[in-house]
Amino acid sequence: MCFRMKDLGPLKYFFGIEVARGPLGLFLCQQKYAHEIVDDCGFLGSKPVDFPIEENHKLPLATGKLLDNPSLYRCLVGRLLYLIITRPELCYAVHTLSQFMQAPKEEHMHAARRVLRYIKATPGYGILLRSNSNL
Repeated sequence: MCFRMKDLGPLKYFFGIEVARGPLGLFLCQQKYAHEIVDDCGFLGSKPVDFPIEENHKLPLATGKLLDNPSLYRCLVGRLLYLIITRPELCYAVHTLSQFMQAPKEEHMHAARRVLRYIKATPGYGILLRSNSNL
């Protein structure tokens, strides 16, 4: 069998992940995707925060009202799950939020909005794969 291949040049963008080559190695980020999430949720004008989830949060003990439209919460958490590919500092916050997909409450949505405000403050964060690493 014969297959035709076309060289498209050095990799720059793949499945929403931006790839930048430098002397230190490859830098992977999802800045455009992060900006889209913040923009779609209407948080471009919100005040940024320094960390994604409050310390000593009580989300498992939330007693507030159930959300009228839980699909908005589920969609947001799903988008955040894709973002953690290049944003490992969000793993704990998104993992915590994903535990409440079945019956999200207002406190859970408030915590998800806090993650959005953190992303607004840190859109260019990503992963550096060093060229001198054994990986």
